[in-house]
Amino acid sequence: MIDVLFLSPPRRFDGSKYLFNNATLQLASYLHQNGLAVRVEPLVGVDWRQRLERALSDWKPRWAAISCKWWDTVFGAVEVANHIRQHHPHIQLVTGGQSATSFAEEIVAKTDFDAVITGDAEVPLMQLVQGNPRCNAVAQKDGITYRLPQKYVQPRNGGDRLRLIPDLTEIAPSELLYHAGFTAPFVWTGKGCQSACSFCSGSAYGHKKLFGRTGFQYRDLEDTLADMQSLAPWTRKAVMFDFDPVSDPAREDYYLQLARRLPAKEYHAAFYCWSLPTPKFIAEVSQYFASAIISLDAQTYSEPLRQRLAARNQLKPFASDLELLGTLDFMRRFDNIHGIVYGIIGLQSETPYDVERGESLMNYIQDAYHDVLQPNGVHTTPLSIEPDSLLDRNPEKFGMTRLRHGFDNYLEFTRRQFQAGAEQKIFGADYEEGAPHPFGIHQSHDHPARVFHDYRRIQGRIAEKSHRWEEDKALQSLSLQDNRLVLTLKTRSIFQDDWRLIVWAACKAWKRGLAELLVDTTRAHIRVPPAQVFPFDDQFAWAGQQWGSARQARDSGRLTIRYAASPTTDLGFLVD
Repeated sequence: MIDVLFLSPPRRFDGSKYLFNNATLQLASYLHQNGLAVRVEPLVGVDWRQRLERALSDWKPRWAAISCKWWDTVFGAVEVANHIRQHHPHIQLVTGGQSATSFAEEIVAKTDFDAVITGDAEVPLMQLVQGNPRCNAVAQKDGITYRLPQKYVQPRNGGDRLRLIPDLTEIAPSELLYHAGFTAPFVWTGKGCQSACSFCSGSAYGHKKLFGRTGFQYRDLEDTLADMQSLAPWTRKAVMFDFDPVSDPAREDYYLQLARRLPAKEYHAAFYCWSLPTPKFIAEVSQYFASAIISLDAQTYSEPLRQRLAARNQLKPFASDLELLGTLDFMRRFDNIHGIVYGIIGLQSETPYDVERGESLMNYIQDAYHDVLQPNGVHTTPLSIEPDSLLDRNPEKFGMTRLRHGFDNYLEFTRRQFQAGAEQKIFGADYEEGAPHPFGIHQSHDHPARVFHDYRRIQGRIAEKSHRWEEDKALQSLSLQDNRLVLTLKTRSIFQDDWRLIVWAACKAWKRGLAELLVDTTRAHIRVPPAQVFPFDDQFAWAGQQWGSARQARDSGRLTIRYAASPTTDLGFLVD
């Protein structure tokens, strides 16, 4: 028997679109180091219910802690709790995370959860499991919902017990660790925000209201390095950073200090920048990391809209189109860096001219910088309401009409998304009269479907061009030499998914009856999923089906596959 079983819920009934909450590894490590028996288990794939039953039977937990960080997991979390309550009524149920904190009272009153941990969770969760809750919790007693005061805020100097434990297999199965390490190798470097972006529940307002946190909280470099070392066997030394103190220039070199502590050219990094990185930052990232992806936040692709919202303190600090393009120009100088640009359509006060202007910039970036961007490196998302964002709190102030508010609305919308299965993308819900609005908000003077139709048109054009470029790249990478096929791969970072072309080329060689495939990755950074991940997640299904035939041809001697590999080539399942 264990004390706590940590679960990240599925987002779809078939277990697709799975997103593991890496924070559960931090929480589990903290409880483990404080003497509690814990386990983290995945709920991914079509057999997620069977995985859940096996975990409950094998570990016999006293508590099940089901994550509800992202609002699109609300129904999934409730569904998992319902299953456990029906089949294992003796297990106590707790949830936590940003979305759970927003809906804490309603979750306890209306679902099977016994308690919600609000805000930062390490100490409050430990107290709850030990039977002596004193803070940061909403629970029920004698049918009455009560709230304990929110006193705990994660300390700015967390110390050893807020680190991941060195051997993560003590708390999680290797297949989950490999999966998280390959798909989202997130490393916590800091928390907090001082921007007032109207759409974001993680803005300065959201942090203060939900977590009691003001300003920035940086992790000590020693703690970050320790976590990177714990994760290294599972990430293949790839790391993802999503913290950027845009209003704190005194600490702008945090990541450069970190990089200088690492063995040169050993790690690969993904930086999700909230502000435009400086040339110095880009150059040193290229110098110290083997490869990197730098994601740039355009916020909105319309410069006039970006400027006026920043002037109203409703967006992050303003950067011009020229500054954005200049950053891409500078990134182009480094052959081990590639980029992503992303922005939002549908922000308050957006006009038809803003839509046209933004679409024009997206089209230009995609054409002019496709060498430094991955094929689908230009992203746009529709404005979608988030619980406890400023738009959610006071939509009328921004000239907006909110169509999704409160726990019941979010539960119903995420239920429909959950039941749609893999075919439904995160922003893929259709606009239908009488059905929940796909984004939950629109400008008051706009038709409710306007952003939906603009987004579909723009996204369709971006996707069509990206698909065409991917096809061209695949064909240009192949050449026929005598009785062998040669695949020559060129990438800027290990986070590009060109490994799929190896599977594709092997199948082509086998089907053509060729004797040999030579895979040349000497000018590429390639990271193939490890064998443990391959049967684990639906996103690898196509490659798994194709590789089965090619592997049979290889193993029978009908096809020889040789590799001319760079030092940053990790062949994963292809050498099983």
